[in-house]
Amino acid sequence: GIPLVTTVHGSYKVSASLRLLTRWGAKQLAVSEDIRDYLAENYHIAGRDIFVTVNGIDADAFSPGDAPDLRRELGIGETEPVVVTVSRLDDDASDGVRRLLQEVTGVKVVVVGGGTNLEELREKYPAALFVGPRRDVVRFCRMADVFVGVSRSALEAMACEKPVVLAGNGGYMGILGPDTYPAAKATNLTCREAGFGRPGDLARDVDKLLSD
Repeated sequence: GIPLVTTVHGSYKVSASLRLLTRWGAKQLAVSEDIRDYLAENYHIAGRDIFVTVNGIDADAFSPGDAPDLRRELGIGETEPVVVTVSRLDDDASDGVRRLLQEVTGVKVVVVGGGTNLEELREKYPAALFVGPRRDVVRFCRMADVFVGVSRSALEAMACEKPVVLAGNGGYMGILGPDTYPAAKATNLTCREAGFGRPGDLARDVDKLLSD
């Protein structure tokens, strides 16, 4: 008899059995417009019961700054260009990281996060720096010359006033700016349904931001 509110952060495979087993609350908080549509279309939840909200970022914690001590800790030169990504490294989340590691070469790529694919990726891409799971993500955002990622991690980098390239498992949207932000916001900056672009797009966009 206690009213329940559920938050919905992603879309998942839907089947008759999953529909039967899934229990939504009296009201739903969806993080983006496409998730609102997903709930309405697949679970027939009335529009009046779905509210689109946003991911909250602690702007006091994620704020502009420098991280020279982190560069020294990681053995990265003061002027060496650094591209940072933050991601789970599991089967359902590491495709965007793989694309980054394949396309962006000649600069230091720092990968923050852990998962079942961590050791395999570390062995396959020895030029990149894999630091594993970290609690001090803000320091990595501040160290980045360019941030590549999606969703909440991209928002955290934005709060640190870093240039962002949106790329992940859901697709590729390129450099985040005034022209691309409205479409990115509609999917919670996940690139869902955006397509994956062409090979070389990521390298081109990173190079552009590093040279600006």
